[in-house]
Parts: sequence; structure tokens; C-alpha cells
Amino acid sequence: MSDEIEKDDNNILLRYRVKKLEELMESVLSTVGALDKKVGLLAQKLMIATAIIGVIFQGMGVWYSVHGSKAPEYSEQDKQKYYETRISDSDKVKQLEKELYELRNKK
Repeated sequence: MSDEIEKDDNNILLRYRVKKLEELMESVLSTVGALDKKVGLLAQKLMIATAIIGVIFQGMGVWYSVHGSKAPEYSEQDKQKYYETRISDSDKVKQLEKELYELRNKK
């Protein structure tokens, strides 16, 4: 009979411990659930922020392609100066090539 009483006491003690563990686990699980929701919301916010930043950069690219890539309008006088400079540079290059050729042939 004493074994049965001892088993009943053990069962009562075990039930009590299981009940207390379940109560502790409920608080842990609710904390984990709340944390999970917060992490989910943070991930959503990061995705939205990334999308917004992407749209901003895309908009800047479109604006730059429209406004920043326009070549300036040159006057006829500027065009003529540029052309003359290119011709004079070409003449100088030809002269230097000729001198180099002469120097190589002297040896």
C-alpha cells in the first residue's frame, strides 16, 4: 500500500512539475511568437525601403539620361577653332613622325 501512496505522490508531483513547465513554456512561446512577428515586420520594412531606394535611383538615372547627356550647342566659330586645332595637331604629328623617321635612318 505504501508503494501506491508513493506512486500517487510521485504522480501528483510530476503533474505539478509538468503544469509549471507548461506555464513557463507558454510565456516563452508567446515571446517567440511576438519576436517572430517583429522580425517579419522588419523584413517587410526592409523590402519596402529597398524598393523605394531602387525607384529613386532609377528616377535619377532617367533624369540624368534626359538632362545630363545633352551635348552643348557649339557656335560656328567654336566649331571652326576646333577643326583648325585638329588640323594643326595633325600637321605637328606628321612633322614629328617625319623627324623620327629621319633620326632612325641616320643610324
